[in-house]
Amino acid sequence: EDAIGNGGIGSGLDYVADKIGLSIALKEEEAFTIGTGSSQPEGVAGSAAQTALAALSQVTDLGGAAVTTVTGDNLIDTVHLVPPQYRTSPRFSWLISDTFLKTVRKIKVNTTDYVWKLNEVAGISGGAPGTIYGVPYRVGQYVRTATTADNVFAVVGDFTYFEVFDRTGITSMLDPYSAASTHKTTLYVYKRLDSHVMNYSAFAAITC
Repeated sequence: EDAIGNGGIGSGLDYVADKIGLSIALKEEEAFTIGTGSSQPEGVAGSAAQTALAALSQVTDLGGAAVTTVTGDNLIDTVHLVPPQYRTSPRFSWLISDTFLKTVRKIKVNTTDYVWKLNEVAGISGGAPGTIYGVPYRVGQYVRTATTADNVFAVVGDFTYFEVFDRTGITSMLDPYSAASTHKTTLYVYKRLDSHVMNYSAFAAITC
């Protein structure tokens, strides 16, 4: 009612559509990252104990330690767990959390010198570096950081083999009755999609 009075029904619908779009995008990112594969998409950084992701046998295990204990050796070892034929792909990259990125940026040599030098192009003084051990990275807010057994802290691999099946269209249903006693209207929104790791050999992970 307020939207109609202040700018027409279009302004209210545009506002709702924008919020729905943002909400769906966040739920998609969460599912593509940590989805269980059971009645939801399979996330590429889901728990290593999942039946499907257990096939991702190439894992650097921190033995229950926190993400803040990641070392330069862990990064190098994990990249080289992936066979060379996948490492040359233009889509070979890391998927990490912001906590993981912060930890890696703080890795030092001899306790004083950062691995990412202050005077490097795009180093700490010029913004976030574009690669980790020469491999591009993407920061995902749903990548795990808690020290729970089998949590995946980081994934590196050829994302050509992480397939997203996105069906066209979004279905909505308006229910003006169920919450009418409190002057509320319920809007249900549905979207069909799926995701799956098509080739586990193309990926490696750092786990808790």
